[in-house]
Order: sequence, then structure tokens, then C-alpha cells
Amino acid sequence: MANNEQIDSIIRGLSQRMGTDEGEIRSALSSGSYDKLLSKLDTRRASQLQDILGDEEKAKKFLSTPQAQAIINKLMG
Repeated sequence: MANNEQIDSIIRGLSQRMGTDEGEIRSALSSGSYDKLLSKLDTRRASQLQDILGDEEKAKKFLSTPQAQAIINKLMG
């Protein structure tokens, strides 16, 4: 499982790629409200993420990855 530094690094990378504040990303991840973040992605990536989040099996597979679990664990404290 990823440690806190790795998670912070992932969130920093997302922040830089998306031009979004790290706090906004953390807030969206903890609240489950992704619309604002999706609007900042290019159309292809937003569509891919919506596809994953809209399909229960794909979402389970995605959320079971070590990277996703590390982020979830950090956000949940």
C-alpha cells in the first residue's frame, strides 16, 4: 500500500495536470462530488472516468487498485 508521501505526490501531480488546487481534489475525493473536477479534464479523460464511475464492475475494479486504496485510506484517516 502506498504511504502518505506517495499519496501526496499523486494528488500534487493531479493538481498540476488539472490546474486545480490540491485541497479541491481532496475535498472532491472525500465528498464523492466529481463534477467540478471532471469539467477540468479534457473530454476524452472525463469520458473515460465517467465510464468507470458509471459502471459498478469497472468502478469496483478501479477502486480496488493499490493506488486508489491508498488515496481512500488517507482521505478516510
